[in-house]
Amino acid sequence: MVLFVVLVCLVVAAAATVYIARATDVGPATGSLSWPEMVAPDDAAPPVPVDATAPIPTPEGLAAAIDPLLSKSALKGTLGISVTDGLTGQELYATDADEALIPASTLKVPAVIAALEAVGPGYRIPTTVVAGEEPGQVILVGHGDVTLSADGDGFYRNAGSLADLADQVKKALDGTEITSVGYDSARFVGDTVAPGVDPGDLPAGYTARLAPLMLDGGRMGPDAPNSPSQRRPDPGMHAARVFSNALGLGEVVKASAAADAEQLGVVHSPPLQQLAEDALLPSDNLLTDAIGLQVALARGEEMSFAGMSTAIVDVLTELGVPVDGVQLSDASGLSEDNRLTATALSSMLTLAASGEHPNASGVFSGLPVAGYNGSLWYRFTGENAAAIGDVRAKTGTLDKVSSIAGTVVSADGRLLVFALLLNGRGDLIAAQDALDAITVAIADCGCR
Repeated sequence: MVLFVVLVCLVVAAAATVYIARATDVGPATGSLSWPEMVAPDDAAPPVPVDATAPIPTPEGLAAAIDPLLSKSALKGTLGISVTDGLTGQELYATDADEALIPASTLKVPAVIAALEAVGPGYRIPTTVVAGEEPGQVILVGHGDVTLSADGDGFYRNAGSLADLADQVKKALDGTEITSVGYDSARFVGDTVAPGVDPGDLPAGYTARLAPLMLDGGRMGPDAPNSPSQRRPDPGMHAARVFSNALGLGEVVKASAAADAEQLGVVHSPPLQQLAEDALLPSDNLLTDAIGLQVALARGEEMSFAGMSTAIVDVLTELGVPVDGVQLSDASGLSEDNRLTATALSSMLTLAASGEHPNASGVFSGLPVAGYNGSLWYRFTGENAAAIGDVRAKTGTLDKVSSIAGTVVSADGRLLVFALLLNGRGDLIAAQDALDAITVAIADCGCR
């Protein structure tokens, strides 16, 4: 499946800002609580021209465009809105922007930004095999890669292969008989599911029990339905058994690898930049949580949901993002215990768009494009169709929660950042249409 996303390369030089279109080949998609989170194969969205010299909308102009839309019954509940200028960071519109609300999958934006900053876009997660203390024993060590494939042709593109890893081990042992296979999962601690996740989300396939090593994200098979996909009850041990079978053995036992053990083989995940795109575009909950674990490791926290939550907030704080009211339980946004403000969310995107943090700007290449792909392929229809191809944003959907955050280009060519978080909503489709209408209002006016 070939999908096209737009990588926002914001170059603040000679007063020029440009979008550069690029193609990304993505595997089958997974969901985030509803079928609309699937990715639709579609044509490339045309780049939207941005003019860094274009006038900035006035707060009064934006208020005149947005305020009349807020009385819609579909927006009942609490709606936090923050709109900022993408170049200067100037706040242009805010209502309940500092209210701590459940963000749903828009939380993937700060998680990815924190990872790109803390770990780096080129980092690849290793999976290693080391010699055990017993003669003939080899130990598979998980370091957090959930994208592994059995033979290089799995759910995730460019994934490391357990068959390749097995071949490396056989070559390293040079004929020495392998008598047993151990699996070391000690780096991961704590609960395998984040606090606040609906218990029904696991059997429904919206995520899996997190392990430091997983085959195809724990899916029953790479050909499983796009969204959601049924997951294995013990995905780490399943992956270890597949590796053992590749060595010609079957049984796997829990084991602990010595710190100075001889390495017999290693395979790596795709680069973090690709993992970020593959997490954002189809809203892959499990993959985003796995990315969050890498932030925890990079910042010296334990490899757990608690560790990733602490590490992500710490990175955002150091970047200057206002984190008052921010409370994380996971990285994916699947937990209803998460809290985020519209101000914090728009600040993160503005920071990424500023050009001052090149790694963070990688978040934009994973944002769905209205009318083209990701969770926006079916959005912005009817009266809202004017924004097709313009809106680049991450959506979020949970019970009583709808959210959207990203960028638009104004009628005058000015890049604007927006974040809309709605809690306590009623009808899902009506709420999405109402949020889309606000987004269109931001994009359609010069607002001066």
